[in-house]
Amino acid sequence: GVTFGVIDGDETRLQDADVKASIQVTQLQGPHVAEARVVARPGIRNPIIPGDKIFSPFWAPGRVVKIALAGDIDIDGDNRPDNEAIKGQIRAAGAIVAAEIASSGAITGKLDPSIRFLVVGEDPEIEGDDVDAERNAQVVQTMGSVRARAGELGLTIIPIWKLQAYLKTID
Repeated sequence: GVTFGVIDGDETRLQDADVKASIQVTQLQGPHVAEARVVARPGIRNPIIPGDKIFSPFWAPGRVVKIALAGDIDIDGDNRPDNEAIKGQIRAAGAIVAAEIASSGAITGKLDPSIRFLVVGEDPEIEGDDVDAERNAQVVQTMGSVRARAGELGLTIIPIWKLQAYLKTID
């Protein structure tokens, strides 16, 4: 069920590579062999060919990649949290959400070095009436503490737009 992006075999820098297509593992056939199906077709000018490489930041040999979410994550621009939707997308990509830190500071799970990514939402604006400004300032402070702790643990901190960009390439 893990989805991989397919890139040209000659690419040397993953961050500069264009994703040709996406494939999804359908069956493991051996220790280093799997059957997969193409889930996003390549362009006619850039087909999948022998020697191409596959990648997924959500896959690591022999283990499940763990991700933590921090704050309210709005992916559709309606100013409401979409954390449940993003958790579903993460699971569909083959990773798990091992910890979630709410804007209030409530923690589900635990931040630890086994987590590969901490995905953070946008910080709220510190403006408005006194009640909103004070609450938003508290949220910003909480998220700052979470980022600092993640840095101490060696987690890769990424904004939601970066996670979404990757998920779109394998959608």
